[in-house]
Amino acid sequence: MTEVIVDKTPPILHGPSDKEKKYDRQLRLWAANGQQALEDSNLLLLNSGSGTVGVETLKNLVLPGMLETR
Repeated sequence: MTEVIVDKTPPILHGPSDKEKKYDRQLRLWAANGQQALEDSNLLLLNSGSGTVGVETLKNLVLPGMLETR
């Protein structure tokens, strides 16, 4: 007869956090310290008129997490 010994439970595995899921591509590209540097940076965008250049620039900075949307 075979005995099954269950005296040790396996460790709990934690999946990726919400932030890791959201910024997966950036974290793969420049790691956590690069992502943190982006999040800690400050930005001033001067845009003349209602052109699309400023809007597209802001969009491209929001997507990797450099700016927060509020």
